[in-house]
Amino acid sequence: MSNLDSILENLKKFKLPTEQEIKLICDKISEILINLDNIAEIECPLIVCGDIRGQFKDLLEMFNICGKIPDTNYLFLGNLVGNDEHNIETLLYILILKLKYPNRITFLRGNKETNLNDLRFPLENECKIRFGNYNVFYMFLNMFNLFQIAAIIKSKIFCIHGGICPQIDSLDDIKKLDRKNGIQIDSPLLLDLLTSQPYEDIDTFDIPIKGTGYLFGEKALDEFNQKNNIELFIRGHELFLDGYQYFFKNKLISLWSAPKFRPWVGNKAAILEFDEHMNKHIKVFEAYPNDNENQQ
Repeated sequence: MSNLDSILENLKKFKLPTEQEIKLICDKISEILINLDNIAEIECPLIVCGDIRGQFKDLLEMFNICGKIPDTNYLFLGNLVGNDEHNIETLLYILILKLKYPNRITFLRGNKETNLNDLRFPLENECKIRFGNYNVFYMFLNMFNLFQIAAIIKSKIFCIHGGICPQIDSLDDIKKLDRKNGIQIDSPLLLDLLTSQPYEDIDTFDIPIKGTGYLFGEKALDEFNQKNNIELFIRGHELFLDGYQYFFKNKLISLWSAPKFRPWVGNKAAILEFDEHMNKHIKVFEAYPNDNENQQ
């Protein structure tokens, strides 16, 4: 596509491309993703981001603070979309950057990028309101099925949206999953990986009171890390007031990159930055100024 730069500029003004242009973008992205392995292999330097949740102004502010593509490499841990009213701008902006600079940006699948009714509603509803139909939503949904599941940085740092589950204990197990046929309630392994959560008060695994996935403890993490030669586990999925939280004696870090997710929460956002020597640094930032009109 020859007009990607103009679409990017229009998105900053909250002007959406046409349905046909979005179809072309999704088709081009799908051509890239369909040939990729379930686990992305990534080098440093790199910035790792947690949930963005459709907060478009905050995404642009993060690029201003942390560095813009293609000067900086990014890994997004999923949930690019969520509960804000600019999911479409957020998603398209990241997709176009992937088209322009495919080796500079990687994004994984989050639980919001699924075909499950209770998780997909905010994006589905936004597409209906802004386009008058569900065509764009189903374009996105088909493309989500091709998003990669996990990433490994320098063969030592494992990244995923949610966590681990008892049925999957190796990277080879993740590589064998069929990510391209959607996520179904009766085939839950992929969904478990996207929704499991660390919990300090258990050793191995437990079932959460509600929702999907598992709670996993330090012993379960240690067994997974040792089997796969992992030194650090990075995940997203959960909001923390400071934008990040360490678990299990700093062997796992959870990142949240959507500041002020709700006006009454007032949380900060965080990213994890690695330099070329794999030294890591957490950078915390606030919400874009005067962004209340984007919050629901």
